[in-house]
Amino acid sequence: MPGGGTHQPLPATVEGIGVGRIDVGVTGCKKRRERRAVDRQRAIPGLTPDVVFRQRQRAVLAAAFRAGSVAAWTIWDPFYAIAERDAGTRVLTDGTIAPSNSFFLARRDYAERYPAMIVTVLRAANGAGAWSETHQDDLARIMAEVTGVDVAAQRVAAARGTYHVDFLNDAVIRTQQGVADTFHALGVIPAAIDVRAAVWLPPTGSRISADPS
Repeated sequence: MPGGGTHQPLPATVEGIGVGRIDVGVTGCKKRRERRAVDRQRAIPGLTPDVVFRQRQRAVLAAAFRAGSVAAWTIWDPFYAIAERDAGTRVLTDGTIAPSNSFFLARRDYAERYPAMIVTVLRAANGAGAWSETHQDDLARIMAEVTGVDVAAQRVAAARGTYHVDFLNDAVIRTQQGVADTFHALGVIPAAIDVRAAVWLPPTGSRISADPS
């Protein structure tokens, strides 16, 4: 987001947009920022001294969890679906407690010059999303081929996926502002961010619902 900056390399999509190599991209995974936030959480008051946070690769954590050397871990689908198969797994909380979002990003000058193109891209994304909602088995098979994760886990993940894209609303903006404020307080980002100032406003009357098939 404009004016934010970080103490470390930016995610590839954000960096590509920043240098003009990418016009529109999708982001939402904040691995580097989360790792740094996790490191700082070790000093959060109220945690017992034996609670240690670690950021590791999925496969490493999955094996450690199964072996009992990790007491708890956070993961997303379809790996969450795999973990649920283990009778010894207990789900402590899920995304309904602290929902998150993914975002389409664009260079500001591109979005301002080609607003109709942005709307077209988002409408196409909703078209793909509508297909995904009505072709769950096909989606699971495709994702299994792409990721190497078995079809059974991908079916579970597909059934609870969210495939609709919408313009940013006040609720999402407030949530992201809270995330930005938290990251600033933790020192993950060096300066305060005004999320609303980074939000693109679509042309009046724009609609991005999927075109009827």
